[in-house]
Amino acid sequence: LLRGNHEFRGMSVSMGNEGFFAHMKRVMPTHGPTVCEAIHQAFDWLPLAALVDETVLVLHGGLGAGTWGIKDIEAVHRPLQADRPDGALGRVVLDTLWADPADSAREHG
Repeated sequence: LLRGNHEFRGMSVSMGNEGFFAHMKRVMPTHGPTVCEAIHQAFDWLPLAALVDETVLVLHGGLGAGTWGIKDIEAVHRPLQADRPDGALGRVVLDTLWADPADSAREHG
């Protein structure tokens, strides 16, 4: 189970009635917000990537410009509560969660 870009509190709320937070409030009017926060606390600890059989890198997003490596992913501290954190590893988090596949390297500039 990997962290994705929708497993952040901001995304849950910003999606309005379609978001996870609103859904939890609808199905659990009394305890929904508390349960939602508990689930987000678990999400905060999910890994950003998985390496399968030392050969296949699995990510929710993508590689982006490819300017980082596995050691950089390992260096991202958890709990991770911001999907666009400041600092040197911000680009790693942004790419692993948000970079969509491109048809060519040219699309990455």
